[in-house]
Amino acid sequence: MKRQAIALFLSLLLVLQAGAQGMREVVSKVNSATVDISAKLDEKDDFRHIGTGWLYQNQHTVVTARHVAEGVEEHVSEGGKTVAKTKPWNELRVKFTDGQNVTVKTVKFFDGKEPVDIAVLILDKDAVKGKTRVPLKLAAEAPQMGDVVFGVGYPFEYGATLFEGKLTGFFKDEDGDFFSMSAIIAPGHSGSAVCNEKGEVIGIAVWIDLRRPNLNFAVSHKAMKSALAVLMID
Repeated sequence: MKRQAIALFLSLLLVLQAGAQGMREVVSKVNSATVDISAKLDEKDDFRHIGTGWLYQNQHTVVTARHVAEGVEEHVSEGGKTVAKTKPWNELRVKFTDGQNVTVKTVKFFDGKEPVDIAVLILDKDAVKGKTRVPLKLAAEAPQMGDVVFGVGYPFEYGATLFEGKLTGFFKDEDGDFFSMSAIIAPGHSGSAVCNEKGEVIGIAVWIDLRRPNLNFAVSHKAMKSALAVLMID
């Protein structure tokens, strides 16, 4: 009986170790496909970190959040009133995990009937050098409440960091279709791929509720897939 208990314990330990090793490999795959996005407003400015993106379908297409790629909101005076306007970035570039920087050639925004916080960055094919990077794939099935989720992003100046938690609910308003998660994100994580345990993309990290630290939001799987189906048409 004692030997059987020991054998069972060792078997369970091996299963747990194999699971941990498998998860590390999945995280490594997602990390390799994740890029740090920086930009500058004027030619004379220095580049500054603005968000995160991830490779999709090939090595020169990056998906991120629209609010990352669009520019900076400024308040200007017009006709005696103060109005908010977005000043577009003068130049965008992405940085791969091996340190290579590549300038963004084209930015594509989704302008459908319902808003989706998503953008596609097209890089110069010839400028992308180095090792072959494996793009991420979209999950075939929509996630469910309670599913484990994770992602890799670039908050502030801290480099790539892992966030993980569970999908906690679904939410829709005039700004779009989202799901909430207990995975804690921060400014700079915007645009990160939110993945399932297989490393398949189920959403895009976009915003946090500052009043409730455990409520972090991502563009829903359905909204992301629908928008990408349009944006990836040449």
